[in-house]
Amino acid sequence: MLKYDIEEVFKKTESAGVCWNKKMISRAAITALLENIPIPNQQQLIVVELGGEETTLFWNALNKQQILSLDIYRFEHDYTLFNHLHLRIEDEQAKIIKQTLRQISNEQWEELFADPLSAADLWGDIGTIVSNKRSSDYTIQNAFYAEAHMLEFPENSIDILIIDGPHGNGRSLCFPIFYRSIKEDCLVLMDDFDHYPFLHDLNRLFEFEILRQSKDEVTNWILLRIKARREVLSD
Repeated sequence: MLKYDIEEVFKKTESAGVCWNKKMISRAAITALLENIPIPNQQQLIVVELGGEETTLFWNALNKQQILSLDIYRFEHDYTLFNHLHLRIEDEQAKIIKQTLRQISNEQWEELFADPLSAADLWGDIGTIVSNKRSSDYTIQNAFYAEAHMLEFPENSIDILIIDGPHGNGRSLCFPIFYRSIKEDCLVLMDDFDHYPFLHDLNRLFEFEILRQSKDEVTNWILLRIKARREVLSD
């Protein structure tokens, strides 16, 4: 993508009220992602965004300006933020999906990673639903979006995966749950990538290359490209 297009979108989204803050993935990370999308690109890209504060408003602006054609799926378990985004986005190509959280045991975690071909089918039948009060706990373990499996993305359909939620180590559960749907050239942008062994977990199921990363006092993100699924055995 041409740099001046990116800067113009930033200006327009900021003038429309998008406030970039420390809770959001940095502008540099978003810029790096966009610079790795080939232009011209006429196809509609499926973007799955896990958390991310108000960044969905930015992706929606890309659609409105016809810079890219994006089919956006935003997962959000914070009901206040969900309502805020839902009121501000009217574009049918941007879907804000209200979620609860499901928490599983370490043994169930291993079952999903051992058999990612069946992980999406298994997800809805294991673990327990997390209460609204506990879902905001920054240290919660083994928790992911409870209804994630219900979207049933087609195989090899996810072009861009942005990982900025939920809290804790459970973000890694998107790898087995979306195993079938993640394309082999999918771009993955991950915030706070070294807070938990996310890259180790990703490496269990996918081969990938690191395109860019930043870690300092302000930013902590990494941009990857999926190269191939690792072969797994399934009964």
